[in-house]
Amino acid sequence: MIQLVDYEITLSNGERISITEFDPDRIPYMRSPDVLAACRGILERCAFAPRAAVEEAKRGYDRALSSLLRGPDGAMARANPPACRLVHDCAMASKDCTLRNFRGRAGLFPECWEYAPPEGLPALIRMAAVELGTAVGNAWRAGSYPVVVDLDPGVLGR
Repeated sequence: MIQLVDYEITLSNGERISITEFDPDRIPYMRSPDVLAACRGILERCAFAPRAAVEEAKRGYDRALSSLLRGPDGAMARANPPACRLVHDCAMASKDCTLRNFRGRAGLFPECWEYAPPEGLPALIRMAAVELGTAVGNAWRAGSYPVVVDLDPGVLGR
């Protein structure tokens, strides 16, 4: 089970945005290099921020965090893979079961979408990757900015 923290902040320009924190202290398998590598295609589109920048933004000082944020629409359009992992097994599947078709229009991104990690992973790594990647996709669907806290993006590997 993933423990996420969702909240809203008001940026210095007056814009109010939703943030979803992906914190390795709350999501232990985010410390697994294998899980992070399996989710690289979706996590690399998230903002990576030091805890200090996130805490400052909560108190109204958003300069450090604002420069790191990536909007949900643009990030979703470049996530890899974009298609739902169940697209070939689902009776409801259509061309809309992809992150790339969303573009901020309500109703076009199904709530049942699940992240499709690479094939050939051990079962526990695959299960954790599906849960983590799906949580990121659902944060985007809700219009939130996923922020990975206190994790260097270099751990995703290349």
